[in-house]
Amino acid sequence: MRDIKTVIVVIIIVVVTLVVNVYSLADHDIHTFFARFSNSSFLTLQNDTVTSTHEQAISASVPERELPLAARFLFILFFLDGLRMWLLLIIGSVFYRKKGVKNSLFMPKVTLVIPTWNEEVGIRRTLQSIIENGYPNYEIIVVNDGSTDQTGAKVQALKSLYPSVIQLINKANGGKAQAMNRGMLHATGEIIICVDADTYLHRNAIHNIVKYYEDPLVAAVVGNVLIGNTRTWLGKLQYFEYIIGFHLKRTQHVLNTIYILSGALCSYRKSVFDQLEGYTDYSKTEDMDLSLQMRQKNMRLVHAYDAVCSTEGASDLKGLINQRARWRYGGLMCLYHHRSLFLNPHKSFILSFYELPQSIYGIFQILIYPLILLIAYGAPLITGDYIYLVLVFLSIMINFILVFPTTRINIKMLKYFPLVTILMQYAMIIEHIALLKALQHLLSQKELSWTSWKREGIVVEPVLKT
Repeated sequence: MRDIKTVIVVIIIVVVTLVVNVYSLADHDIHTFFARFSNSSFLTLQNDTVTSTHEQAISASVPERELPLAARFLFILFFLDGLRMWLLLIIGSVFYRKKGVKNSLFMPKVTLVIPTWNEEVGIRRTLQSIIENGYPNYEIIVVNDGSTDQTGAKVQALKSLYPSVIQLINKANGGKAQAMNRGMLHATGEIIICVDADTYLHRNAIHNIVKYYEDPLVAAVVGNVLIGNTRTWLGKLQYFEYIIGFHLKRTQHVLNTIYILSGALCSYRKSVFDQLEGYTDYSKTEDMDLSLQMRQKNMRLVHAYDAVCSTEGASDLKGLINQRARWRYGGLMCLYHHRSLFLNPHKSFILSFYELPQSIYGIFQILIYPLILLIAYGAPLITGDYIYLVLVFLSIMINFILVFPTTRINIKMLKYFPLVTILMQYAMIIEHIALLKALQHLLSQKELSWTSWKREGIVVEPVLKT
């Protein structure tokens, strides 16, 4: 009841803020609005002389020039979406509940499938993090997809120490989808956990995934992914991106709208996989396609926020842009392929009528984001008004203020919080460039190749637990 009251209060505040800001942005000038407000009977000074002087000062401060109506309209859309984001983050913070253990003896066999291609830098540490994770009933299948480095040799060396646990499958290069399907042919576990070869599983991650399967209605579980290479500013940028992105998974869990299982750490029942088409390679985002296959069958996908892993983000700008371009390209391909999920009353209502349509609107937002920044930074020069710039910074800062109290964060990253607004603006510009690249490939009907960058490995830091 206390949580519900809190949400109601927050919603009231958000609505009031929305009304005030929409009116003020739509009214010809921000200062004009506040001038009217300050001249209302509520704030009128009793002394006529003082009031007259006050009005003259306000009148003199109101700039004569104003932004074009189209610019103000775009900014209203941006700010409304900021309010939507705040509400979603609040829902995730207030209503998400980690699952407790009902039966400590529930330990079904787990198969961890790891597709690899030239992952000699991180594969040994990934395997060790699984072996030392603390879950007793498991097997590991590593599919070496035609690596040309020492990946196979490193896996074989560790396999000799744990022959009953690790299987190594060597095959010609054919892509991640083929590698995953090949691994599934050899899987004997009741639960399948997919792990990227550059991912480190934090302690008890496997157990914290498996416990959700005590509920027979749960078909798949996605973990909580952190960026592990944060030595560079690009790494820090991706770290804060993932903090917001996976906090939104909490909201999607509450609303039953999860439609992407992150490949770094996701899982599903073997019996569920057998009902699907398997991994496909038409989109280069096979994890999203598999997730949407499940949503087509009205299966329940959940988020295990306490199943934590650290993965390696892109180490250079070109690699990051190519990665995001592939995600955008594949995401659009998957959404078109599964377009029957949109506005479908026979599917999850919030997913079908809100989450998926919102994902398309999100494309539009990324396209116009440079215009938003142009308005925010240009308004002071045109009108002398800084409110647009302030709102851009506040919209980002408030996102993280809402998230930090209930998130797992690298302790050393807290000191970079004051710079998060600049980092996120830079991240959105990268997303804009990547989207343009993806659209170019879609229009020219050219496939995007898999992303690669120089592997540097990750540094696993302690996190603040919630």
